[in-house]
Amino acid sequence: MQMEPLYQTGKDVQKEAETIHADAWLVGLYYLCLPLTFITLLPGMSALKAVTFPIAGFLALYRLLPQSRKICLNSVHLFYTLQLLFMAGTLLFYRGPESTTVVKDVALALLVTLLATCRVYNQAERRLFSRIWLLVGLICMLLCLFSEKTIDGGRTVIVVLGSEEDPNFFCMYFIFPVLFALEPLTRKTKFRFLTVPYLILVFYAILRTGSRGGLAAILAGVLAFIFLAIRSPKARLSALLLLLLVALVILFIVLPLLPEAVRQRYSPAQIWEDQGSGRFPIWSYLLTQVCSDASSLIHGFGICSTIPHMTAAGFQNTYAHNQWIQTLFDQGLIGLFLYAALMGACFFRNLRRNPLFSCGLVAVWGFSLSLSLYTHKQYLNVFMMCAMSFAPPEMADLQKGGTLLSQPFLPSREPLRKEEGD
Repeated sequence: MQMEPLYQTGKDVQKEAETIHADAWLVGLYYLCLPLTFITLLPGMSALKAVTFPIAGFLALYRLLPQSRKICLNSVHLFYTLQLLFMAGTLLFYRGPESTTVVKDVALALLVTLLATCRVYNQAERRLFSRIWLLVGLICMLLCLFSEKTIDGGRTVIVVLGSEEDPNFFCMYFIFPVLFALEPLTRKTKFRFLTVPYLILVFYAILRTGSRGGLAAILAGVLAFIFLAIRSPKARLSALLLLLLVALVILFIVLPLLPEAVRQRYSPAQIWEDQGSGRFPIWSYLLTQVCSDASSLIHGFGICSTIPHMTAAGFQNTYAHNQWIQTLFDQGLIGLFLYAALMGACFFRNLRRNPLFSCGLVAVWGFSLSLSLYTHKQYLNVFMMCAMSFAPPEMADLQKGGTLLSQPFLPSREPLRKEEGD
């Protein structure tokens, strides 16, 4: 009987730490296809959903392999599952035309998230994901620059193959591209000089949409990155100066290039006149309705129940345009608590080791104040990123010595030094 070695060499550890496994490529392909979200192939079937099914199937098969059977779950998986279970439970007392579809789509998103994030990825795979997100940003820039566009009320609607994307949701594609573009500021890399032109092009695309809420949410994520992800005061000051440089270029060069109707949306007078683009009456009505019904305040009226209520009240819109109010109306205080717990889990589990992902959650919070986000993949993929686990950089730095095969990663260098001294 041949026994497995208790120790593996530093060279083996280093090779393992630098290997990009097949499932990482599949997850990267899924992220890369994100801009296909709004392209409709068939009724109820987007191009991204058509890609999702085979990717989920391959990931499920890969998880059955002996080397992939070790499962790593975390608090994001827990609260994501609890949120879905409660959403499914609301179907017992309300089942509108959209309710079942929303629950099914969230269930599919959770399944893909579990398959994609149930193991610890190494630093080489993390670099792969960062490059893919930068490529996603580049693809979205090209869509903004060269695809068909229509201007409606000062906002630019992107049209691809006859499918339209709302300007607010289009801005959500740029959450992680912007943050990963800023990441070189936290370390000395040869690509740091590309950060400024990349950010200028990204913010041109965002400004071109005319989405003021999208711009504010992305800026919230950027500021969170500067103060949460950059620990050195000197580097933080450099990042603020770089952001100031980008702002000056946008103000004096980019804004004058925008169409007049789009440019006017950013004027202080227009912002004051719009008064939230008609959202305030919607929020007031929905809050009054849910707070006046004790049982509904506890468990909500049901998923997408805003549609019949707002239609009966004469509103042209049928959603809350605020995910927190939407959740309170549909799922009550129970659902609101679970949603807040999910957001909190995404933020706090990454704050120390992967603050960039926490900053992505800050941007989502900004978007959630003006949008209803149930099944939009740009939003759900932020939860997926926040659920991912990565081995610390020390794993890739091991050059010699040995480590226990049963130990998934070393939390610090100190245990290694102690072993070497024994």
